Amino acid sequence: MNITQLTPAEFFGTPVSILDHAGKRWLTAEEAGRCLGYNDANTSAGIRNLYTRHADEFSEEDACRISLMRQGQNRESLIFSATGCQKLGFFANTCRAKDFRTWAAKVLAAQTYPIPLPTSPLTGEERLDRLDANMATLAESMNMLLMQKDLTSKYIGLLELNQQGKRKMTAEIREQITALAAEGMNNADIGRLLRVSRTAVSLYLAGKYRSLPEGATPQKPVEEILEGWIQREKTQLLTNLLSKEG
Repeated sequence: MNITQLTPAEFFGTPVSILDHAGKRWLTAEEAGRCLGYNDANTSAGIRNLYTRHADEFSEEDACRISLMRQGQNRESLIFSATGCQKLGFFANTCRAKDFRTWAAKVLAAQTYPIPLPTSPLTGEERLDRLDANMATLAESMNMLLMQKDLTSKYIGLLELNQQGKRKMTAEIREQITALAAEGMNNADIGRLLRVSRTAVSLYLAGKYRSLPEGATPQKPVEEILEGWIQREKTQLLTNLLSKEG
């Protein structure tokens, strides 16, 4: 939709109204005639006659006809863009023609911008599309969390490569298995962490090994178990490095 607006301006003391139409600036035939120095009785007719004599020189980008409100009625009006006014300045034999060409090139050639239309509320379908996009973002975040969990498991597996052999199922290890299982750690990770087989962990938790007395609680907290494991790993890695250097 083309929105037409009027912008007041001045051509060497002559007040003019510039039309902002279809993203460009235009002058009516009457305004152009006044700027070129035509007498008041001949401003519009003189320009229309000038345009008719040289119509083959004007394109739709130079001149067009639109409906404008005049004296309370919509009337068809001939209007000229910056390039159209410059051509009028070449064809008109008036003392103001040269100045009009320069003014049109400077003032009318400035680009105008269409008035932004108010945005309409989202339809039901658009809201569903936006909800789908948000759900996709949430699913991607969940996948990232699962990947991080998988990386943690793989890290424990890599540490296992630095370990030599398995440990026996002592009473201390049984306590540690119980504590770690209570924290939600799976059997495979418990086995890697404590350097016992996954089968042994599963059998113990299934009651195949002699369990702690009823009501007994682990003597060491999970934090202490993990700290002890870290210290053992440090010691084992240091031993391996020293043996290779020796």
